[in-house]
Amino acid sequence: ALKVTLLDGTEYDFGGEWKTISMYESLSEALGEEIIPNGGPDAPGTSVEHLGAIADKLGVERDDVENHGKLVEHLWEHFYEDKLYEPVFVRDFPVETSPLVKSHRTKPGVVEKWDLYVRGFELATGYSELNDPVVQRERFVAQAKDALAGDAEAMDIDEDFLEALGVGMPPAGGMGMGIDRLLIALTGATIRETITFPLVKPLNLQ
Repeated sequence: ALKVTLLDGTEYDFGGEWKTISMYESLSEALGEEIIPNGGPDAPGTSVEHLGAIADKLGVERDDVENHGKLVEHLWEHFYEDKLYEPVFVRDFPVETSPLVKSHRTKPGVVEKWDLYVRGFELATGYSELNDPVVQRERFVAQAKDALAGDAEAMDIDEDFLEALGVGMPPAGGMGMGIDRLLIALTGATIRETITFPLVKPLNLQ
């Protein structure tokens, strides 16, 4: 059976063919103008300034340290994140927000990554692992610059990891899906009902 009964008694159907949408194409459709990925110095795509102006107009979240990719993701989330009820794969994420993911083989400025959305939340993610040590160092350097500018989420330059990549890594990919999110998808429970959250629950001392 591909239907599950949620805690509120409604049914959710996992059957049928799951859709796939592109982040850039769907964002462009929502905005009514084409948003172009940042393909590097020779093809920078939609500027940070223009994306920022759109975000301000819509009242969308802005980060202290911004780049093209962060703004694209914030804008996309504004229109879509909690509205994708039926199962749908979202692909074509900005390269700036995915430092460990291989660049798309035919689309400059995006990476080979997907997120699976179910009932308005992200259930799983998967991507091709970046295995080129030269490109990986460039990504780490860009992240380090963001960290110096105050981005708390930016990564450090991991020399041990780069050395290991230099020895050689075959093509690889993977998928991640937490048990807590799977339980939420199958039951309709809240995050607090699916994991313990021990620090916010009272102690029942005898």
